[in-house]
Amino acid sequence: MLEIGRGVGDRAQELGIHRLENDEFPAPIHRLPWWFCAFPYSLLIFIYDEVRKFILRRRPGGWVEQETYY
Repeated sequence: MLEIGRGVGDRAQELGIHRLENDEFPAPIHRLPWWFCAFPYSLLIFIYDEVRKFILRRRPGGWVEQETYY
């Protein structure tokens, strides 16, 4: 069984497929500026949901509830 595993690894290496190690492909969590790209969208989703809940409380059974509440 061990020989089969080695054969598959050798074949993958011949095809140029390599297993990604931590040194070769570091996690991008340390690149903090990339996280700022998501902040406007998360803020938009938060505001949308809060406005939707506000409208649901003000007009129960209305159009917003029928279209957005399950």
